[in-house]
Amino acid sequence: MEDKKHWENIYQTKKIDGVSWYEKTPSQSIDLIQKYSDKNSDKIIDIGCGKSFLADNLLKLNYENITLVDISLNALKEVKER
Repeated sequence: MEDKKHWENIYQTKKIDGVSWYEKTPSQSIDLIQKYSDKNSDKIIDIGCGKSFLADNLLKLNYENITLVDISLNALKEVKER
């Protein structure tokens, strides 16, 4: 449970662009998905998504079957609200 507390604290106290892994457009991930995905209905899972913008970008590219998994409910809530 310490990990969960840690990540909840990070996502409650830091601005989204205040973490080292922030990317408005995660180009490398998007390029890999497009390289290996045959169609926009392929299942995609982002494990440890945090507040990543990967899902936002994939939705703009008309991907339909995206699952996000993270230990932080705060992070998942923010991504869902976006």
